[in-house]
Amino acid sequence: MKDIQFLISKWKEILQKVEKNNGKVYQMEIGETATLQEIEAKEKELGCQLPPSYKYIVQNIGKSLSFYYSFSEDTMIPSEFREIFSGEIHWNINFLQNLTRLADEGMEDGEDYGSTLRGKLEFSHAGNGDIYAFDMSVDRVEKPVIYWDHEEDTITYVADSFINYLLRITELGCIGSEKWQFEYFLSESGVDTASQAAVRWKQWFETFSETTLEDVKNNMKQLTAFVVYRGKLDEETITLLQKFNRNELFQFLLNELHKEGAFKDQKLLCEMFGRVLGQNAETWVSSIWEAKPDYMDTRLRSYLTSMCVSKIKGCPS
Repeated sequence: MKDIQFLISKWKEILQKVEKNNGKVYQMEIGETATLQEIEAKEKELGCQLPPSYKYIVQNIGKSLSFYYSFSEDTMIPSEFREIFSGEIHWNINFLQNLTRLADEGMEDGEDYGSTLRGKLEFSHAGNGDIYAFDMSVDRVEKPVIYWDHEEDTITYVADSFINYLLRITELGCIGSEKWQFEYFLSESGVDTASQAAVRWKQWFETFSETTLEDVKNNMKQLTAFVVYRGKLDEETITLLQKFNRNELFQFLLNELHKEGAFKDQKLLCEMFGRVLGQNAETWVSSIWEAKPDYMDTRLRSYLTSMCVSKIKGCPS
């Protein structure tokens, strides 16, 4: 088994990086290392042999470990990874649970829900109640790590062993434990740290820093992205946006409006049209009532009309 002590320093490095950029960090807590006698007692209690790499970790790192972080709201995570907001790892040997019992209880109640938990051994859980477990039904000494979605009652293959799970998730910055945070990097063989998406994410994570208004105030594209990402347009950012060339800003916002699919993002862009450009966008706003473009919600057209079209044109007598 490879030396895994470097993982501790890597985890500390990740937490320090997030904290340095004003993220929320819960410092790492590591329990005492497990003795062979404690492991054997736990195996007897559970009625099964624990996977070798799990035993190695609890003997050489600790019987328990936990840490959590979340990015600062001003850390502009790339839009393709917009569901990622935190990082987390935890386990505790005292919380190991044979899930076959839970599956059987569900069957006794006449329900099929949870039947996929049969033959699984829980070692951790996600913040939303989903479960990380070993698939004990696999006929080999090392047991794969799987993820059980409690809402969908589905199983997702994560890694072929506990040590590989830790190595892969650490390589990705220990990203959040919920499936919708790490599913960008899933393949048939579990979490894939060599995929194109994983490479892009690792490159971003390696160099990310909290973004402030001071950082982007002189760059029209970055300032616009900053407003959309934060979901807030205040008087200070309006003043900064008004310093740019109105025609250039109009064309840029128009291009972004065509690209953005989420209503909340389109709403922010339209707010910039209305509060920054105002009647400078009147001709375009008037035209969209005739064109009725598919990309724009009627509510947004109404808002733009109220903000950009003069009362004489908007409400002729």
